[in-house]
Amino acid sequence: MGKVDLKKELKSLYAASQKSHALVNVPAMNFLMIDGQGDPNTRQRLPKPLRRSSRWPMG
Repeated sequence: MGKVDLKKELKSLYAASQKSHALVNVPAMNFLMIDGQGDPNTRQRLPKPLRRSSRWPMG
């Protein structure tokens, strides 16, 4: 299974027009959420749940 670029495939959802309004239908999508604390931009090491889950692709 190859990489999917949702910003390209669903461009109307990610690049809204600034000149007009539009009603869009957002398809059902899967998301991954990991609870934690601290700033992810300043932490040196990923939290243990993220290290474990990032080894395998989520689908």
